[in-house]
Amino acid sequence: MKKLNNNGFSIIEGLLIVIVLGVMGGVGFYVYKAAEATDKSSSNSNTSTQTRTDINEATQKSAETYTNKELKYVFEYPRTWTTSDTIKEASTYSGSTTHASTTIESKDLVTTNEGIGFHLTNGARMYVTVSETNSNTPSAYLDRSSFLKMTAQNRTPKEVAKHPAISYTVEYEGERSLNTIIINNNHLFNIKMDYANESALKTYQADYDSLIKSFKFIV
Repeated sequence: MKKLNNNGFSIIEGLLIVIVLGVMGGVGFYVYKAAEATDKSSSNSNTSTQTRTDINEATQKSAETYTNKELKYVFEYPRTWTTSDTIKEASTYSGSTTHASTTIESKDLVTTNEGIGFHLTNGARMYVTVSETNSNTPSAYLDRSSFLKMTAQNRTPKEVAKHPAISYTVEYEGERSLNTIIINNNHLFNIKMDYANESALKTYQADYDSLIKSFKFIV
């Protein structure tokens, strides 16, 4: 005969009931945790998407757009920087013609005209200069210039606005600059940033890189 407990269940039946209840409880706990993890994942995904959206909107709001309809190019520059067109249709020492030179200056720019020309003592200044050239490639342009053959360092081929380009650095008589040159339709496009010191370079190189990334030719 089965031994019954005080509630009328045998020991085996009691154990089976405990096991079934334990399994049901475990399954329920697993389902709850899975649903909780899904909710967290969805929440994190939404947060990540919102963060990327906020960053993109902030980037768009922090940039101004410069368009040259005559020479058909466009680029973005930091909203806090000031811009001006400093040259239009000027002849250069090499006999070519500079059609445009746009200057973009950081808000903390400080210069001095001691010695020859202007020297930066604080901040940075970017230029987008367009001039005529007989060179077919950026590399050929650099090789034809005796000055650049001597001073252009860290030459790096790249692509800008779907055109071959070369970036390089120049340090000469206390002047420091980042440069990127592109050739399109017999015109040399030089995107340059002069900077006062290493601190200014660390502060503003991202702005320079963003300008190059945004540079495009338009129809």
